[in-house]
Amino acid sequence: MPGDTPLTALDYELFMLHAMVDAPPDLVEEALAVVGANRNTLEASYQRVLAENFMLRPSFAPISEILGPPLHEEQRHEAGRRFTVRTFALRLWPDFALEVYGRSDGMVWDERFVRTATNIPLPADPSQLKPWTATKPEIESRFGPLEEIELWAPYASYSLTHQPPATAPTRYNLVFSRSLLQRAEPHTSSG
Repeated sequence: MPGDTPLTALDYELFMLHAMVDAPPDLVEEALAVVGANRNTLEASYQRVLAENFMLRPSFAPISEILGPPLHEEQRHEAGRRFTVRTFALRLWPDFALEVYGRSDGMVWDERFVRTATNIPLPADPSQLKPWTATKPEIESRFGPLEEIELWAPYASYSLTHQPPATAPTRYNLVFSRSLLQRAEPHTSSG
């Protein structure tokens, strides 16, 4: 409950992991093993962070304090607004960092995974994309624009049509959480 033991960066990462409902179970288990956690720890951390009601109050400063000193901080303009963006290291996803966008009123506007290393090649075909290996901007840069299907932050689903040489185009459904790929699969029509 709020006010008990202070939240840690790991609690917040486990909160994000718990919310990744489309993540493959084997990746979730591997991530938990990396930090010596289990499903009970995952649930407890999720409930502790959820109890803080970060979405309903100015939380940029508290979340920043929980996640620790930022790797980087800068001012950015996006969607016609100015934000303070802080970038934090992640234990569960060492190839990525978390960008937290703070509004002038102290509210968090967005959180996004970003790659920490540069020049990581993506596969030539979307069928080879694997969960937790790419961000939405990386996939758009590699394969072209995505068509929005559903957006319910922190989740987003998109379709991508890929046209390999000399073959028919294939449409893929992609699901992201905080801009990190959770699932990529060929589109199947129902009916």
